[in-house]
Amino acid sequence: MSELILKVGKRGEIYTTRDARRKAGIKSGGIVKALVRNGKLIVKAIPSIESLIKDLPQFLSTIKIGSTIKIGSLLEVI
Repeated sequence: MSELILKVGKRGEIYTTRDARRKAGIKSGGIVKALVRNGKLIVKAIPSIESLIKDLPQFLSTIKIGSTIKIGSLLEVI
């Protein structure tokens, strides 16, 4: 886990580094999900439909025939 000191703008914008965005999978124009847990702000990238479709074969290859898939496992991908 990396720790950064970030600047907050006058209107509440949070500025981060290009490297941190790259490591978190956050792309320009992309969409993120923000959660507040125990007073901490957590920001996660939401993958695009295109990237989900691209990664689908790899995800499906990890599933064994006859196994059960929990909804939580699918939601973790998103």
